[in-house]
Amino acid sequence: MPVLTDLEDRLLHPPFDAAEYRARLPAAQAAAENIHVLHVTAAFARSPEWSVFLSILGAPPHEIPTSDHPDYCSDETRRAEALLGYPPSVYFYAGRAHPEFGNLALAFDAGVQVGRIGSVTPFDSGGIVWQPDPHIQVRLADDSMQGRVDYCHQSLLSLEEWRDGLGRVLAAYFDQLQDYWTGRPVRFDPEGLFELNDDWRCWTFEIRLAEPQPILDCVAWCADEAVMHELFRLHAGEAVVPGQPRPVHQFLRQRLDSEPGGTPFYCRAMETWVREQLGI
Repeated sequence: MPVLTDLEDRLLHPPFDAAEYRARLPAAQAAAENIHVLHVTAAFARSPEWSVFLSILGAPPHEIPTSDHPDYCSDETRRAEALLGYPPSVYFYAGRAHPEFGNLALAFDAGVQVGRIGSVTPFDSGGIVWQPDPHIQVRLADDSMQGRVDYCHQSLLSLEEWRDGLGRVLAAYFDQLQDYWTGRPVRFDPEGLFELNDDWRCWTFEIRLAEPQPILDCVAWCADEAVMHELFRLHAGEAVVPGQPRPVHQFLRQRLDSEPGGTPFYCRAMETWVREQLGI
């Protein structure tokens, strides 16, 4: 049973408190409606001198590609998509960023999903079906691979409804909003997703867009020092064409003011920025 299934009925029984849930819900919904989605990329993915990300930043159409790009995403991502029946996608987390995926984190605002095709799960879907050993543990009546695939399908949310779902999860499973970033759920879901795992990707919403994402639509970003140095080098050599924008220059203007030279804690810096925008 997914985390949101029959939640309204389960709220009437311990360990939930329906009155406390209703008191937390308005603030939780406001945060969910406005939370930025974050994408982490490897700016030096294939060689120390260059990368797919920096090359697409430097040439039109300046878009983060979907996972069918042979060099941008891993074969593991494509295998998970094949198992789950997902189209090739661009991946985001709601308000969170993980350094395992690269050394540059980008934030996109709540409008990123408007008019787009995609889907959402209230956890990292690849972690459920990762082979040979899933990263995320659940107690399923059928814990075969097909059972795990079915669990992901049962947990699917549309791009139109996931923010409402996030608000309900925040109000039901967390006593304080900041615990989504700094703590963990204090009440357990039926399948043990929260009980059996310590990795925050088990309770972070994963958003998948089935089309490329324009890089220059990001509203803020942060990277480590090496990436920042390379971006400044590219900016210095960027051609000035009258009447035409300079992509690297435009991108640099969106970097976090708090970390102008980059930081090894770029994911934490981006998450702090997201919380500041939400007043959390």
